[in-house]
Amino acid sequence: MSYVLGIDAGTTGIRAGIYSLEGKLVAQSYTDFPSYYPHPGWVEQNADDWWKSVVKACNSAVKLANAQDDIFA
Repeated sequence: MSYVLGIDAGTTGIRAGIYSLEGKLVAQSYTDFPSYYPHPGWVEQNADDWWKSVVKACNSAVKLANAQDDIFA
């Protein structure tokens, strides 16, 4: 069976979903990342944290779907 991996990057975390070619959600995973508040009224995020969350969420969703060899996009 073939699957498609979708990634949703939000304000507080990353969601990865594994979908069948018919569009059915097979598995999903969410990983959050921190925000930093260096001064009052400021908020910052680190792109390295985004990337680590993308990798973690994708790996988790693929594992949940047991789709390691079946994702093509």
